[in-house]
Amino acid sequence: MTGTIEPMPAQIDQQRVAQDLVEQARAEGMQLVGDDGLLTGLTKSVLEGLGGGDERAHRL
Repeated sequence: MTGTIEPMPAQIDQQRVAQDLVEQARAEGMQLVGDDGLLTGLTKSVLEGLGGGDERAHRL
């Protein structure tokens, strides 16, 4: 592997991350909302990362 590892920022810029995700989704023709949308997939990924899976997603 060549290259350097950039240090992580002290705080994640959530607005920038969201903007990047939306731009990428639009560029790929992905829906932002709906069953196969970016928001649904992102929410599911976050909840699964918390260990709640679909059970917590149904309460949103």
